[in-house]
Amino acid sequence: VEAIAFAWLARQTMNHRPGNLPAVTGAERAVILGAIHLPG
Repeated sequence: VEAIAFAWLARQTMNHRPGNLPAVTGAERAVILGAIHLPG
């Protein structure tokens, strides 16, 4: 289950979509989580 959750979070970040769920976490707003670092 944990692997699925991390895959979903990665997918959200790659598609520039919020990865948090304010209704569940109590966050003030939806935000994109994480960062993508490419080699180079």
